[in-house]
Formats: sequence, structure tokens, C-alpha cells
Amino acid sequence: MTNSFRLTGIIHLVLLLSMFISASAEDWPTYNHDYRRSAVTSEKLRTPLYLQWHYQAQNAPRPAWPAPAKTDYWHREDNLKPRVIYDRAFQVISVGDDIFFGSSADDKVYCLDARSGKEKWSFFTGGPVRLAPTFADGRLYVGSDDGFVYCLTSETGELVWKLDARTQKRLIPGNERIISVNPVRTDVIVENGEATFFAGMFVNEGVQLFTVRASDGTIIRQESNLDLSPQGYLLASRDKLFAPTGRTTPQVFSRRDGVRIGVLRGNGGTFAILADDELIYGGGDLGELNARDLNKGDQIATFEGLQMIVTGDVSYLRSDDELSAISRGAYLQNYPHWQKTVEKKSDLAEDLWDLRERRKLASKEEIRKIDKKIADLVDKISRIEERKENIEAGGVIWKQDIGASFSMILAGDIIFLGGADKIDAFDAGTGVTLWSQKVKGDVYSLATANGRLLASTTTGHIYCFSSNKTLLPKKHRAKTVKNPYGKNKRDRIYAEVVRRVKQTGVDNGYCLIVGSEDGRLAYELAKHTNLTIVGVEDDPDKVEKSRRLLDKAGLYGARVSIQPGSLGALPYGKYFANVIVSDKMLLTGKLETSPDEIHRVLKPFGGVVCIGSPGAGERMTAWVKSSMVPGWEIKDDSWAVMRRYKIDGAGEWTHLYANPGNTASSLDPVKPPLQIQWFGKPGPRKIINRHSRTMSTLFKDGRLFIPADNRVIAVDAYNGTLLWERQVPNSRILGALKDCGNMAVTDDYLYIAADDKCRAIDVVTGEQPFTLQAPQLIAGEHRQWGYVALVDNQIFGSGKKKGASFTILGRFNCDQFEGDFREMVMSDYLFSLDRKTGETLWTYRDGVVFNNTIVIGGD
Repeated sequence: MTNSFRLTGIIHLVLLLSMFISASAEDWPTYNHDYRRSAVTSEKLRTPLYLQWHYQAQNAPRPAWPAPAKTDYWHREDNLKPRVIYDRAFQVISVGDDIFFGSSADDKVYCLDARSGKEKWSFFTGGPVRLAPTFADGRLYVGSDDGFVYCLTSETGELVWKLDARTQKRLIPGNERIISVNPVRTDVIVENGEATFFAGMFVNEGVQLFTVRASDGTIIRQESNLDLSPQGYLLASRDKLFAPTGRTTPQVFSRRDGVRIGVLRGNGGTFAILADDELIYGGGDLGELNARDLNKGDQIATFEGLQMIVTGDVSYLRSDDELSAISRGAYLQNYPHWQKTVEKKSDLAEDLWDLRERRKLASKEEIRKIDKKIADLVDKISRIEERKENIEAGGVIWKQDIGASFSMILAGDIIFLGGADKIDAFDAGTGVTLWSQKVKGDVYSLATANGRLLASTTTGHIYCFSSNKTLLPKKHRAKTVKNPYGKNKRDRIYAEVVRRVKQTGVDNGYCLIVGSEDGRLAYELAKHTNLTIVGVEDDPDKVEKSRRLLDKAGLYGARVSIQPGSLGALPYGKYFANVIVSDKMLLTGKLETSPDEIHRVLKPFGGVVCIGSPGAGERMTAWVKSSMVPGWEIKDDSWAVMRRYKIDGAGEWTHLYANPGNTASSLDPVKPPLQIQWFGKPGPRKIINRHSRTMSTLFKDGRLFIPADNRVIAVDAYNGTLLWERQVPNSRILGALKDCGNMAVTDDYLYIAADDKCRAIDVVTGEQPFTLQAPQLIAGEHRQWGYVALVDNQIFGSGKKKGASFTILGRFNCDQFEGDFREMVMSDYLFSLDRKTGETLWTYRDGVVFNNTIVIGGD
């Protein structure tokens, strides 16, 4: 009897506990929990938390956008924050015992078992998945860079429907991948049986707002030709839709009819939340958040921070180095005084910035005076900062010093903070640290659901914690297969194709496989070259099979991608492919793609085609003869080969103003309307601010030479592939329109003047085989090499005083480059050298021409 009563009691206790858990458990069905992006859940977790399992993705996230510039001299802003961060980690959502995320690395949507961390299923899209999927009524909704939106069953990952949201069917190189010119870079909001999202980023290529029936994807409303660049997670109130745009502020649309209502003022960034009747947004650049009344449109307040959580009368603010709990009522009451103080501090900070810039150019006597002014300003700013903090103290409930942080959520009465290689938990009422845990990577994604804390990092790690103590947490990492295709009789054929491709000398850029079959050729080329492989295949079953096999090898995604498309009319823009081959022609001797269509997508200035089929010489000859384009050859009876050279009439830009004659015209016949050829890196981090009016980018023989900050970056002009990068000390020249061009390029070398030398850099390799020295014609005075121009075998230069050029980055010299009647940089003499040997051919000074020190002419 006793045992029976005990068993009954245990059963009742288990039932009561399960009822309690189910009552307090809550899902996390979309990014930051809900469509207001509150990052708040009633889910309560007890600390300490223990690691339950750890999942490591096969490939780390591949964010679209690189780091921002460190400094914006024009606006006197330093330590700039990134504005677009939505894909720096795999953002997770969780419903029941399932966890879902999309991958920007291998173009898939994943489902993990929340109890064990094991992968349950995955689904391939046609491009990177950069934002978290949305869960609604047993289905997942997600967009991809391929320009499609997908609806999947959450249980199995089977496709329910997909919608082609593109206005253009063209695929181009974008953010180092081959993607749609109309990528879907927002999430999908699903409410009342309707799914809403944007497609497209570039106004001239088409941006659209869709509302479709969630059950089958039927279009209900479609707003086209929108002039915004939607990127990030959408927000929805009862009657309004808010679209973050990255660099600029969110735009507002009516949910009833999709009509745009307006554009908000303030800072850009992809952070935004809705709190009651307020929209709080920003976070980019200096880390400043704007709060705006949605009914009146008025700005309510500004906050110095990166993210805010609002609950009741308390707001939690995450900034660069602090976590604060703020009384909203008290803060808003004190805000007018705070704002005046901040504005005064900002004005003084600008004055301080300008003084520090003046100091860079000042004499010793002037420096002493400037230093005194700087000290006075610093003292004033310190007193104002103290006054600002005193005003803030009236609304601050508590503060905690923190290190670098990237995400924040509120679960019950605990704030979880994602940082650099760690997660911290704070008591929401007191700010006391409750728990801390080391992880690998920066934690850009946090979620709590059904008794679990989930964290995802920049290194592709996903962690699951709960209050249950575990001794041996489970670890999962996708296993790769060395060769998923195995050994077979075709090995020799594929080895021959790889050999021929390597013989072309092209080992960087994009390789297009027209008719990629089961992906075997893609696999071999990825293993034996540095090319990024893109396959196009018109058989859906072969597309799916090849993706699975290449994924097993750990190659699918950033290294190899297979895209569905017509072989008769390739889905790509012009000129993007460095190498083109065909698996279908190799295996069958047949190919629906014409040689002229192959030629259309082949990169000029060195793009190579190598298509063949052993024993099919007659068919290969007939295929080549069908072309209207000259230049095809048949090699070894079975291989159609072409190397594409310059486009007829193509111009070049080899000097600051196009050519040595400064005509500012390349004579290129390009005409509008124009299309985007590619976009992406190198990004702004190493580039000089445009307001500083630096040397122009040069173009020659299919290469772009980009002047950066004391360095030069070479990229493929037709697809953006990084070719090489080289530091060139002392080569920074600002205000080139007031100075001169210090770069010029020929067939073989890029010449860059720096100090008293001109460095010759090999255009292919980026190596520096030799340096030319500027003649020194004024005894006892050092002259720098200024002007650079190239004609035939001569390089022309000028001798200018040391320090004459604009080289110091600053706000002050931005003004010097605007308008007319400003300072110009002058040279004291001209000279000409043999551009390869460095021999002085002639010099010109004070109206007299010298040839090897012999006077040959004058005024």
C-alpha cells in the first residue's frame, strides 16, 4: 500500500510539474520573438544554466556586408558601428521541440531537435538565406538571395510553395556569390492568413512589396517600382508596416493597401522595435537610437545605445560599454534638459575635433596655443558630461559595465546579453550578474523557448542551455565525406578536364559549368583549383542530387553552388564567368546551349571556354560552326576552346582623368539604360572617404585598380573577384583635383608615386619588381614625386616640395576641396624617365629643358 501511495504521489507530482512547465513555456516563432521585435518573453529560466548540447555548422556564417569605415571625417564621427548586421550569425527561432535557422554559408534552412541538437532535416534554396525563417501554423516562411520566398512544412521541411519575387531573371555576382539582382533581404511576416515581404535592393532593378496568401502563395497585393532598399527584419503594428533600409532610416507602409505612408528621420541601421505607440530605431554609426511617436510623428527622445528593450515603464539599454535599466517616465521628463546638454557637448566635441586636426599641421609655437585650447575644451566637455550623467541619474534605475556586446533579450526577470565569446545573465530588477558562460564567437543571436536558452555565434556555433544539470553535453558537427562520388570509370575523364582548365592559367574567379549533371565536375574543380564553381542544370532532380552530394563533401555554398535554369537561355548577366566548362557535353556529347550564349556570359580580357567530349569530334566541330562569334578552335579533335579578349570599342581609364591628355573620356560606347554588373567587396574599411577626393579608380584590360589608404586593391572589373592587395606606404593623396594623379597603369605595370619614388607593381600578381627614383634637381632640398603620366616607354613626373600635398585625413581638408579659388599643389620641375630602367631622359625647370644635364631648349 505504501509503495502504491508513493507511486501515485510521484505521478501526481510529475503531472503537476509538467503542467507548470507547459504553462510557463513559450515559443520563439520569429526573430526577437514577435513582429514588434520586442525581444521579450514571459519564459522564465532559473540560473545557473547548464550546457545541454552544442551544434557546430559545417561552415560559419558569410555576412553580406563587410565592416564599415572606422572614421567618417565629413561628419566628425569616429569608431563607427556597422549598420547592417542581420546575418552575422545564424539567427535561430524555436517552436516546441524544434529549432530553425537559415544559412548564409550553404544556402539551406535547417531544423534541429531542441532536446538533443541533432539535425532533423534541411532544405536547399537557390541562394544564401540571410534572415531567420518565420513560423506560423505548422509552416516556415523564408526568403533567399535567389529572389524566391519559400513555404515549408515545419515537421519535414517539404516544400509547400515558392514564389518567384523577381522583376529581373538575371543572376549576377553579389556579395561574393552568384545571386538574383532582386534578392529577398527581409524576413516574412505572417498574420491573418497573409504573408508580407519585400524583394529587391536596387531601385533601378526593381523593388517590390508583396502580400500573398499564406496557404498557397497566391499574390493578394503587389506594390512595384519602390524607391527604397529594404534590408533587415520588418516590424508590424496593427495598421502599419515598417521596413528597415540599412544605411537610411525605416520607411512606413500601410498594411491595408501597401501604400507608402512616409520616411522617418534620424540614423540608419537595421535595429528597430515597436513599443506601444513608439518606434525606436537606429543603432548604426555612433550608436544612437531614435524614439518617435507613431501617431503624431514627433521625435520623443534620443538614446545613446545600440539596442533597447521596453517593458512597462522600464527600458533596458545596451550601449558600447554599459547595460542600463531606465525609468521611461523619468527619462522622458528629463529629456529636454538632457538633449540641450548633449547638443552643447556635441558642439564642443566638434570644436575639439577641429583643434586636434589643426594641431597636425601646426608649428611648435602654434601647437602650444592649440594644446591650451584643447585642455580647456576637454575640461568643459568633462563638466558637461558630468552634468549629463546627473540628468540621466534621475531616470537610471541601475547600470552595469559590460564589454563588447551584440545581442540582448529579456526572459521573465532575467536579461541575457550576448558578448564576445560569452553570454551573461543579469537580474532585470537590480542589474546583479547571475550567470556567465564562455562560448566560441560573438553572440549575435539569442532566444529563449520552452525552458531553453539558445545562442548562435559568428563562428557557426549554436548552444543550448537549460536549468537541468548535465555532465556530458552532446556535441554535433556535420561530418564530411572525402569523396561522395567514389571511384569509378569516369575518373580519368574528369582528371583530363581539370588538367585542361589548369593549363589555361585561370585559377581565380568564377567557373561556370553549363549542364552540371550530378555535380561531379564541380567537385573535381573545387578540389583542384581556387575557382568559385557555379553550376546550372535544367533537371530539378539532378540539381537536388548534386547539392546533397557536394554538401556531404563540405563544399556546397560559398565554394560551389548549383542553380536551376534553362540551358538554352542561361539565367546570368553578361561577362561574369572567368572559365566555362560543361559536364553534360563531357558525358553525352550534346548541349542545348549555343556557343554564342556561352560567349555572352564569358568574361572579356582573358575569359576561357574549354568544352569537350572525348570521341565526339564531329559534333564538337558542328557545334562550333553554329557560332556567329569568331575565335573558336577545336583542340585535340574533341575540345572546343576560346579565349575572349577585349570588347570591340571598349575604353580604358589609365590616369586620373582617363589618359595622359586629361580628356576625362574613355571613348567607351556604353549607353544607358545601365544594369548592375556586380556588387560587394572590398568595402569601405580600407578605402579613403569620398569627401577627401582621392585618386580615381583605374581600369585597364579587365582589371580595376582601387586606390585605398596607403594601399591599392585590384579586382576583376567584370565580377568583383579580389585579385590582389598591396600596401604602398606614403601613397595617400587627397584632393587629387587640387594636386595631381599619382597613379597610372600600362599593359604590364601599375605605377604609384609615394614620397620621392614611384613603385612599379605587376598588374597580374601585385608584386613590386622595381622602383623608380625621382631626380633631385635642387641642391640641399628634398623633392617628392608628384605627377604621374605614361606615354609609350616614358614615365613623366614632377618634383614638389615635401609636405605640399594634402595627405592628412580630416574634416578640415574636406572643405579645402570644395568650390573654386582654393589652394593648389604646385611642382618646381618636371622630368621624364624610361619607365622600366629608370634612366632620366630629360628634365624641365625654370623654362629650360635639360637632356641628361645638357641644355637642349628654353623659353
